[in-house]
Amino acid sequence: MAARFPSWKQALITFIGGVILAGSTCFGFLLSLEGHDNLASFLAFAFVGSVGVIVVGFIFVIMRIVQSLAEKGPKT
Repeated sequence: MAARFPSWKQALITFIGGVILAGSTCFGFLLSLEGHDNLASFLAFAFVGSVGVIVVGFIFVIMRIVQSLAEKGPKT
């Protein structure tokens, strides 16, 4: 049976990849403000999408933390 939750690697790669994508699209947006209207609007939408990827990655990391704490069980 497949795992219900993403692995630590998947969660961290999603989160870090979103941060890198957000940084690169923000940098590209700032460089394209001089007159490339279509490119600037595309990069603005890409930045919003990358923020969504960051949120999803953060949720995955929180899910993994909760799952690992639940597997350990209470201390006795």
